[in-house]
Amino acid sequence: MSFWSDASPITKGLIVVGVLGILYFGVAYFAKLPPFSNTYEQVQQRGIGAG
Repeated sequence: MSFWSDASPITKGLIVVGVLGILYFGVAYFAKLPPFSNTYEQVQQRGIGAG
């Protein structure tokens, strides 16, 4: 018996969605697709502003 034949449908679905997500983010990073399509630099500011 193998893991795949013993796994529940939910587990199989999560594995497939996870692998597809990783593949998409890998391709999107190099192809500059969302969420990596920002052409401007983001600046994060914390605390109280100077006024």
